[in-house]
Parts: sequence; C-alpha cells; structure tokens
Amino acid sequence: MNILVKKLFSSVLVLFLINCSAPENYSASYNRDEIQSAQRTIKAEIVSKRAVKVKGDSGIGTTAGAATGYIAGSGIGTNASENAIGAIAGALIGATVGSAIENQAQTVNATEYIIENDVIGLLTIIMTDSTFSKGSLVFVSLGSPPKIIGVAE
Repeated sequence: MNILVKKLFSSVLVLFLINCSAPENYSASYNRDEIQSAQRTIKAEIVSKRAVKVKGDSGIGTTAGAATGYIAGSGIGTNASENAIGAIAGALIGATVGSAIENQAQTVNATEYIIENDVIGLLTIIMTDSTFSKGSLVFVSLGSPPKIIGVAE
C-alpha cells in the first residue's frame, strides 16, 4: 500500500509542476536577463490581430510519465521476466499519457499581432496579452522575446 501512495503522490506532483510552467509574456512582464540591458524599440501600427492557441511540450510530461509507468509496471509480474515486460509496457503507456497531459496543461490562449513599420516592414509577435487593438500605434521592444510594450501617443 505504501508504494501505491508514493506513486500516486509522484503523479500528482508531476501534474502540478506541469501546470505551473505555462508561458507568460505580458507587455508589463520581463525576464531577469532583460534587466539592465538595452533593447531597440520601434513605433509600429498593428495591422492584424487574431486569437491563437500555443501548444507546450517541454518533455517533462513524457519523461515523468515514462518513469512513473516504469515504476508502476515493474511491480505487476510474479517473476523477473514478467516484471521487465510490465516495466517496458508501463514506461511506454506512461510516456504517452504524460505527453498528452502536458500538452493539455501547457496549451494557452494567445494573440497573434502583425505589426508594420516603415523601416522593418511586417513583424509577427505572439503574446498572451490581448489588450492592444488593431489599428493602434504601439511601441515594440525588439528584445528576446520581442513584444508590444505600450500604446504610442
């Protein structure tokens, strides 16, 4: 019974960690490596805006699922040969399930902006921030990642 509780706890922990790693790139949020670094900013017009879905796949779900499936499957048989078969089957099934759970948990709604500037032409930016309107004149930071940082007045 103790092994079952450990397996259940590890599965719940993996799902929790996957849900905590959803991407975020709002106009007012920055990564640590962007502090004290200069980034080129341009003024551009938003010529297109549409809702998109961003799928996530870091491999954590596949790896964690395979490990959990391996551990769970290795205890199925009554001898070493059956345990090995169970471990392999458990790892394959666990990897498939883990990958599917991660893809579902990491998929986020985002907005695709196409902006136009006289100097650089068209640029596509995908952000989780959907507050900017088509036709708006905006400031765009060309850092990594590039993002719309505000409305130009």
